Amino acid sequence: MGSHLVRSGLLVAFFLIMTSCQERSSVASVQEVASPAGDGSMASRLSVGGDGEVYLSWLEEADGDAYALRWSRWGVNGWSAARTVTSGANWFVNWADLPSVSAFADGTLFAHWLEMNGDLPYAYAVRVARSPDGGATWTAASTLHDDGSPAEHGFVSFVPEPGSSAGLFWLDGRAVAGQHGDGAGATQLMFRRLRSDGSADDELVIDERVCDCCQTSALRLADGRIVVAFRDRSPEEVRDIGVATLDSRDAVRAGPFPSDGWRIAGCPVNGPAIASDGQRVGMAWFTTGADDRPRVLVSISQDGAQSFGDPVEVSGRTARRRPWPLGRVGAAFDDDHALWVSYIERSDDDAVIYLRRVTVDGTLGEAWRVARTSPSRASGFPQIARSVDGLLVTWTDAGDPKRLMTAAVR
Repeated sequence: MGSHLVRSGLLVAFFLIMTSCQERSSVASVQEVASPAGDGSMASRLSVGGDGEVYLSWLEEADGDAYALRWSRWGVNGWSAARTVTSGANWFVNWADLPSVSAFADGTLFAHWLEMNGDLPYAYAVRVARSPDGGATWTAASTLHDDGSPAEHGFVSFVPEPGSSAGLFWLDGRAVAGQHGDGAGATQLMFRRLRSDGSADDELVIDERVCDCCQTSALRLADGRIVVAFRDRSPEEVRDIGVATLDSRDAVRAGPFPSDGWRIAGCPVNGPAIASDGQRVGMAWFTTGADDRPRVLVSISQDGAQSFGDPVEVSGRTARRRPWPLGRVGAAFDDDHALWVSYIERSDDDAVIYLRRVTVDGTLGEAWRVARTSPSRASGFPQIARSVDGLLVTWTDAGDPKRLMTAAVR
């Protein structure tokens, strides 16, 4: 009898221990970590390189009116010391159009930034440079696109490819006549492949009519196809999310994606974010839909962006006061194949950056508070990326001076 009670007690204790471990494993730990950026930093961006490492890039105020493009790499001891790609006083510096530094498996780095190329407020070009030695030296800058028109060229998404070539998507305003256009043309989504020897393939038009200033998001799947997400724009001003894939021959296929019916006569400056996990693709985006109700939605594809599941709403359940989702989304998968989404919600004059986990079957986890932030444009777009030991988050503290912040989620 006594031995039976002992065995029962051991079983109960084992059950309680396992339950406790399971509960702990489902709880995210959000811990702020020292940022490598200094005062006057902003426009941060995270990218996972072909080497599996996470790279952080940002703009930082330099001498006079100049800005520098700086970067750091995440390691076991946190962020490496900040390094500079280049700097300039004629750059286009913006809260939503972000520069980048991306890496390949062989250590090659690619960087892009934006330079003014005319007198109009949104006349700027995409400039690119390559480092063959891990950032020690950089090639002379070149312009991504062929035309030199004084129009918008930006909102770049960067995809590392085999052989140290790089696929880049961007929004191109060369077809738009005059300031903001007069209906004669529309902003296009374009693609180009840059080679490691400095050569470039021909430009390719992916979509001839897209939203003017919403971020693009792109990735490479395990089967080699490239997927890009963007905000489309119909002649009736419905600005729902668009998806396109490129195969090995650069043949473009427009993918079916759930329609929101969001009709808006202006750019919301709120692009989508996608992440991949093998052939699984997760998408997060902001919309008010046809019913004029702001929300952040998620949809997951199990077949490499051939089709997407029904959208799941992740916002609106995170505050006692009625929240007002602002969007500005990020997306990354974890080791358990679930999608994490970052977004901002506003209540009155306050705003909070949240993280939320969505499983493949659409089950929502708890919304985790990352940091309080400003609802203004100065706070920019939080970014998330998967690292070897969890997730990394970056955002801009919109105080005086502005400063880049980072956190680790485990």
